[in-house]
Amino acid sequence: MSEGRFFSQHPVLFVLLNFFIATVLVVVILLVVHFSLLSSTHHGEEIEVPDLSGMYIEEAQIVLEANELSYQIVDSTYDSSRKLGTVIQQIPIAGSHVKKHREIYLSINRKQIAKVLVPDVLDISYREARLRIESIGLKVDSIYKESEYKDLVLDILYKDKPIAPKLQLTKGETITLVLGKGKEDGVDNYNVVVPNLIGTPLSIARNIIQSQNLQLGGCISDDGVLDTVQNIYLVYDQEPQPRVATFAGATVSVYVTTDAAKVERMNNQRQQQEAEKEAEEEFF
Repeated sequence: MSEGRFFSQHPVLFVLLNFFIATVLVVVILLVVHFSLLSSTHHGEEIEVPDLSGMYIEEAQIVLEANELSYQIVDSTYDSSRKLGTVIQQIPIAGSHVKKHREIYLSINRKQIAKVLVPDVLDISYREARLRIESIGLKVDSIYKESEYKDLVLDILYKDKPIAPKLQLTKGETITLVLGKGKEDGVDNYNVVVPNLIGTPLSIARNIIQSQNLQLGGCISDDGVLDTVQNIYLVYDQEPQPRVATFAGATVSVYVTTDAAKVERMNNQRQQQEAEKEAEEEFF
């Protein structure tokens, strides 16, 4: 009896045989795929991440390649307590277990030290000056000398020598502020200098005025409406004017606007008037 005739007489067996063959083929294919994935993903093969902290990036690269790992620099910051160009952080952390060829993300200390310009903090309060200086990455020290204006910045020193604002220094360096001692007969009697609030946001101007032992007096908006919730106001004029001597507890009135161009225009006009006045005084 031929094979075709046999299965034509027994159709159930024919169906079962084809089902069996199909099942075997599926199992074989799944096994092949499974072992291929194990081979390509190195399943079960893990590497302990080495500690790269403090290594120069060139050293870290050699160590990672020896462990069949790669790296990517994702951040560069400056830390004065660490060597330039060295690793300061890594992800995953040292001791973690990863697969081969995993990318390790590195943060390094900059190879070049950042430079900053010393801000002009002369004739302002020590508190305000310190905030400005520390915000750009410099450190602050202070000494006192005789002056009727307490905590007013009289001079700026670098390595015990006077310097002018806008000098370029390295982040992390220290400058010394020479401050006035003020009178000894109590805070209510010594003179203070009115801070320069021109161009300052109203919210910050309030804090500066309070830090100088002064009080905010009038607050006048150029459009006649003061909406501090919806608008950000800038000081374009003040009374008394900047650097005028007054007494602790005095009031300072400010004139504000939402127009930044007006602030710049008024400030330029004021500087021109001051320059003309100085020139006139020198002439006579």
